[in-house]
Amino acid sequence: MKKHALTILMTTSMVLALAGTSFGAEWKQDGNGWWWQEDNGSYPASTWKWIDGNGDGVAECYYFDEQGYNLQNAATPDGYITDDSGAWILDGMIQTKATETSATAGESVSQYLDDYSGVYEIPFYEVDGSVAIETISVAYDSSANAVTVTYPSFGITQTYTYAGVDYRGVTFFELISEEEKNAIFFLAPGVIEWPTDYGTEAFSRK
Repeated sequence: MKKHALTILMTTSMVLALAGTSFGAEWKQDGNGWWWQEDNGSYPASTWKWIDGNGDGVAECYYFDEQGYNLQNAATPDGYITDDSGAWILDGMIQTKATETSATAGESVSQYLDDYSGVYEIPFYEVDGSVAIETISVAYDSSANAVTVTYPSFGITQTYTYAGVDYRGVTFFELISEEEKNAIFFLAPGVIEWPTDYGTEAFSRK
């Protein structure tokens, strides 16, 4: 039964939905480039991360390669472009969003960009171990700061409300209902994180 994948996702969300970046996190540099170090000494690698480096309430999105270095003035593996500071740009403009702190201080949630809407092809796992690639659709509602996810194979639609960022700086939306608690994670603009037999993987929207 393909519901197995949703159970895995629910378990993953419970593990990952922890506190956001702590105070001690900061940019670091050596002869090879810049990286972002968390206060526990870890760093993002092979992923995007929203970072409010100067604490002004506005975060920029950065891509870090497999060694953890920020890609600057380059094309990322998933086809996006960064400027000379390493920030994600679209049509020549640095893309930003309000941080959780500034949003809760009263800023409009409409400041958040629609980094989520689209169609994603993701794996679902049968009980017998076989894998089926299914299409889900995601629609973002800026007024509610929520995403509605439709799972055609299951005949269900669920709404997930913005919940902040986990300990990795990954944006996630939570579904909390009487039946279940679940979450959807977005590693970067148009990049969803999904459970697989090998942990989690990134899947870009089509």
